[in-house]
Amino acid sequence: MSARTQFWLFQCLGWTGFVAALLFPWLGALPLQGMLIAKAPLIIAGVAVTLLLRMFYRALLKAGVRGWMLVLAVSVATYAAAIAWSFSADWISRVLLHGVEHVSLIRLSFDRFGGTWYCALVLLAWSMLYFSVTQSRSLLTERERSVRSESLARKARLDALRYQINPHFLFNTLNAISTLVVEVRSAEASAMISRLSDFLRLTLSGDSDAEIALVDELSFVRQYLEIERVRFGDRLIVDIAIPPELEMLPVPALLLLPIVENAVRHAVERNENGGRIAIRAELDRETLHLIVADDGRGEEPASSAGSGIGLSNTRARLQQLFGDRQQLRHTARRNGGSEYLVAIPARWGAASPSHFATV
Repeated sequence: MSARTQFWLFQCLGWTGFVAALLFPWLGALPLQGMLIAKAPLIIAGVAVTLLLRMFYRALLKAGVRGWMLVLAVSVATYAAAIAWSFSADWISRVLLHGVEHVSLIRLSFDRFGGTWYCALVLLAWSMLYFSVTQSRSLLTERERSVRSESLARKARLDALRYQINPHFLFNTLNAISTLVVEVRSAEASAMISRLSDFLRLTLSGDSDAEIALVDELSFVRQYLEIERVRFGDRLIVDIAIPPELEMLPVPALLLLPIVENAVRHAVERNENGGRIAIRAELDRETLHLIVADDGRGEEPASSAGSGIGLSNTRARLQQLFGDRQQLRHTARRNGGSEYLVAIPARWGAASPSHFATV
């Protein structure tokens, strides 16, 4: 059930109950039709006022108002709405009975000001029900998003094995190790075996469901690039610029790997002279920007390609984790090459512990 449908369902049920509570004590004593006509201004004005309150409450929640500020805003809005409800209902009733020319607004204001507590209690109950339903729906949505995020995170870990650690990549890495052994470059061969072992261990055992510090995510990316550097040597140039104050910001695990792997394919593997990959982080107010740029052809991979699937999965993970507060954008630069921008909320809490930090 959509949020709009749920609101109108509770709105109709609530006001039906209110009307029943108004009329039930007088059933049999007064004509039903006459009572409905007499109470119609009160009901119509009440419905209108609650719709205005709904708009105001949605604006408060969207603006991120919480705690005592929210309680204060709701209290003031409730009593202001109660005054408007009581005044407008009484004014409509008197106009219908006596005509607009015989109704004094000043006298009506004094007459009704003292009788607003009843309306305030009704609106307070309505407000509490509104926030209860809204909070329950928010928790349910967050729970569903969490479940789907966990599923996508696990899929991302499998994608890392299937697309990033593909047979072609492993073949070239093992071939490079074999060459080092044949050339009796034992120290380099041993270091390369260690890097490959760490990379496989992290990909298999790393908790990709959790968030990790940006510095740990970059540690994992460096592991991958060090392995690729054996294949490409000086053809692979890497520039990583991360301000120290941003290193501990939490990011989803395995966030940058598909983007960096795509840059290696397009900027280095397909270019005889190799290429340059630049990774940097910036803070724009409360948004963390992660940029991966290369000097390749500037094309975005098709979704059917391995790296394309990895990027599609990254987009889906970001959507599930952050909703509309995230962005993954590809730009073809004028001087050649691609730039990927990942924008996520910057949260200054501690990141979750992870295996990545032990590299």
